[in-house]
Amino acid sequence: MVMFGKKYSQAGLSTWYTDTEIPYVYSGITRQPHQMTVALANILRLCEDATSASFNSVLVNLYRDGNDSVSWHADNEEINGSEPVIASVSLGATRRFDLRHKESGETVRVDLEDGSLLVMSGLSQHCWVHQIAKQSRRLALVLT
Repeated sequence: MVMFGKKYSQAGLSTWYTDTEIPYVYSGITRQPHQMTVALANILRLCEDATSASFNSVLVNLYRDGNDSVSWHADNEEINGSEPVIASVSLGATRRFDLRHKESGETVRVDLEDGSLLVMSGLSQHCWVHQIAKQSRRLALVLT
């Protein structure tokens, strides 16, 4: 994985689900599309009801333990649009979600508990970066 010009190994497992045949390319990684499942489509509908946004894909990230993480990044790929609405549903163990303002360095920490929904929209991907840091926790699944 390449972030901000540096190469990192990716900790965790990810799969891209969509009803299109378009792969998801980010940070030097290409995720080939898998057919949307009924269960994931139902979760998308719940997210749409909660946010009034439309969603057509899910990146499922499995964090097997506290060593699995994703470092600072923004979901600013062209496929997401100029001001994307990113909804993250967390299942399983509580994981800490950090946001850091790109200019001021201000950091906000949020505990993503089982069943929680976190929404990033507007200019959030332009002004902030976010991460799931390493920590001593068990299995967690985050759908974005």
